[in-house]
Amino acid sequence: MLQIFIAEDNDLQREKLEVLVKNYILIENINVKLALSTADPIEIINHLKNNPTTAGLYLFDVDLGHPKYNGIELAAKVREVDIFGHVIFITTHSELSYLTFIHKVAALDYIIKDAPEGVEARVKECIQLSYNQYLLGRSQEKEILKIRTGGDIRPIPYKNMMYIETTNQSNKLILHHLSGSVTFRGSMKELENGHDNLYRCDQSYLVNVKNVSAICKKTRVVTMVNGQTITASVRKIRQLIELAGMVE
Repeated sequence: MLQIFIAEDNDLQREKLEVLVKNYILIENINVKLALSTADPIEIINHLKNNPTTAGLYLFDVDLGHPKYNGIELAAKVREVDIFGHVIFITTHSELSYLTFIHKVAALDYIIKDAPEGVEARVKECIQLSYNQYLLGRSQEKEILKIRTGGDIRPIPYKNMMYIETTNQSNKLILHHLSGSVTFRGSMKELENGHDNLYRCDQSYLVNVKNVSAICKKTRVVTMVNGQTITASVRKIRQLIELAGMVE
């Protein structure tokens, strides 16, 4: 479900945004909810820390009257958790739009509070656009593995992915694909539990069962479609054969 977050320190304007969002969700009958509306940016930061898989749309005022975070700084904190979330700034401060580039928050829109009717129309457009992209992303998730390399998120299509192996560094893994390999931060356990195409065939390997071309039960050597080979454990070899759709 797409979740909407509002950060606005003006009570009246925050209430108007809440009504606008709730009415649009109700009228359009879309799978979206208003998760949190607040004047305190810390509440949003804490919510995301406790719910790291949130898919969000964020409606932030730029000037929140907070000693630590303005709306743009809050958006930068949101980006640390919700990389693909959509951020919309609704503000009277048109002169501060350049800060969105400095903080690299990639705002979906920057709306100036000069005409209430225009604000309402653009917020509705942004909600619908964000929801459409959320649905598209959900449909593509089954075909793509998203990995974090440095500060970026890189999508790897499953069809190009061979296997993942551990390294001697904690939370550092290597993904081998058709074009080479890439080191990224991740957990073998989380990947194993969260992706149907990946099977833990050995303590050191997560293999993409869709790209296994051959398995030798005697030597426990697993050959991928690009010719790369790994080994499977004695305990896991039989199930791997089944998952890969091969006859013993």
